[in-house]
Amino acid sequence: MRNGFDPPIDPYANAKTRRILAFFREIYGRRTLSGQYTNHDTDTETDLLFRETGRYPAVRGFDFIFDSPALSPRTGKDADLAVSWSREGGLVTFSWHWFAPCGRPAFYAEQTGFDLTRAVTEVETACLSPRELDGLLARGRITAECRLLLRDIDAVSARLRRLEEHGVTVLWRPLHEAAGGWFWWGSRGKEAYLWLWRLLVERMNGYHGLHNLLWVWNGQAEDWYVGDEWCDILGDDVYAAPRDYGGQAERFASLTRCSARKMAALTECAVVPDPDALRREGAGWLWFNVWCREFVTGDGKEYADTYTERAALQRAYHSPRILTREDLPEF
Repeated sequence: MRNGFDPPIDPYANAKTRRILAFFREIYGRRTLSGQYTNHDTDTETDLLFRETGRYPAVRGFDFIFDSPALSPRTGKDADLAVSWSREGGLVTFSWHWFAPCGRPAFYAEQTGFDLTRAVTEVETACLSPRELDGLLARGRITAECRLLLRDIDAVSARLRRLEEHGVTVLWRPLHEAAGGWFWWGSRGKEAYLWLWRLLVERMNGYHGLHNLLWVWNGQAEDWYVGDEWCDILGDDVYAAPRDYGGQAERFASLTRCSARKMAALTECAVVPDPDALRREGAGWLWFNVWCREFVTGDGKEYADTYTERAALQRAYHSPRILTREDLPEF
C-alpha cells in the first residue's frame, strides 16, 4: 500500500493496470483528469471538445449498453472505439446500462419485471462453467434468472477480454447509481445488489481471468458500499445546475467517508468544474466525466454552452491543474 491507498483488488492485475493506478496515486489531490462520455458508438463529443479547446479529455467514457444478450444480435461499437482511444494515449472507462436478462428488455426498473432477488443464491456459481451452471438449473439448484444473469456477465466479459488483448485497461463502473433504485440492479435493495457486485468481481477476475480492470464503485449511498476488498476507486454522479462550476466539495467529503483507502472520482457530471474551485474547496476528484449529448452538443454538430460556457471549458482544459490526454504519460 502506497500513499495510504490500497493496491488493486485483483492480485493478478496486469502491469499496465498497476502503472495506471500508481499514476493515479501520484496525482491524486493535486491534479484532476478531464473526462467526457461520448454518445454511444460515436466520437461526437470528443471531436467537439478538440475543436473548441485543441485538446482531448484524458478519460473517455464508453458503455456496453448494446452488448447485453437481451438485445441480440446487435452489439455496440464502443469496444472498438475504446481500443482506438487507448492506442492514442487516452484512458478508458466503461459503464453498463444492462438490459434485464429476462422479462422486458430494459434497464430502468419501472420498465422491466426482472426481479434480482429471484437470481440470488447461496450456491457458489461464480467460477462454474456454463455446462455446470446448466446442470444446476436442470436440477432446480438455481433459477432461470440466475442462469441468465451469468450468461450476460459472460457476454460482457468476452468484450472486456478483447479489450485486454488489445492492451486496454478499463476503469470499470458497473451497477452504477444502485441506491437510487431507478435501475433494476438497485431496485430490490442493498443485499441483492451487494450479492450481484461480488458475483461480478469473482466471475470476471476469477473465472474469466480478466486482469485489466480497476473496479469503480458508484453506488451513490455510503451504506451501500461494497467494502475495500471489492473495489479500487470510489465514484459519485453529481448533476449540478447549468453553469454551476463549483467543486462539489460536500459530495466529495461524503464519498470519501466510505473509505480513506480509496481515491474518489466524479464519475458523471453535467458541468465541467472550475479548477480554482476544486483547489479552493478541497475537492480533490481524481477525474470528472461530463455526460454526453445535451451536456455538450446542440444539434450534434456544434458545441452547446448550456451547461458549460466556452470560456469555462477553455479555462479548465488549459489549466495546469486539469490533465488532458496530451498530458498523460505512456503507460
